Amino acid sequence: MRHSNPGGRFTIPWEQIAIFDGIDGELRSPVGHHVKWIEFNADAVGIDPIYDVADSTTGRAWKDPIRIPAYAAFIYQGPTMHNDRGFYNTDIARVSVAMDVMERVFPDAVWNPDAHIRDRILYRGKIFIPTRIYLRGLLRNSHTIFTVDANEVNPEEYVNDPQLGAWAEQDKIYDPQHSRVGTSR
Repeated sequence: MRHSNPGGRFTIPWEQIAIFDGIDGELRSPVGHHVKWIEFNADAVGIDPIYDVADSTTGRAWKDPIRIPAYAAFIYQGPTMHNDRGFYNTDIARVSVAMDVMERVFPDAVWNPDAHIRDRILYRGKIFIPTRIYLRGLLRNSHTIFTVDANEVNPEEYVNDPQLGAWAEQDKIYDPQHSRVGTSR
């Protein structure tokens, strides 16, 4: 506990602190994960005046990944699209973080999530783009949980983003070619 509750009454600030302590001590520390949030660096990018995308000279740029402690992070199998152009599949990541963590790292992500619409999330060697943000656990005017859903960015989609490719390669934790599962050694 960060502090005791004086006077025997439960107040909203005391409840929030108790919730954050519980998330950290009971969920994140024993079973949680870390994800890396990659913030889009708008200051280092030249924007095309017509298409509102990075220009061909400067390209897109990203700030160094920030390690975010999450109490839950899951990858869900995404929908498989079979059509005349072939087979395509993208997974979905759902990451849940205590709100006090997000408010310290990205205070504007809570009240202005559109400011991070171009960011990326790195988890288990895969790059994801945030698509939905859920603010949960409302206590009076403050939330306790920040959850984000993010769609996988397949490697061929970040071929022009060498920073993302390098970070994804460094973050891989499972190499199926060197796994002992299903082999008789």
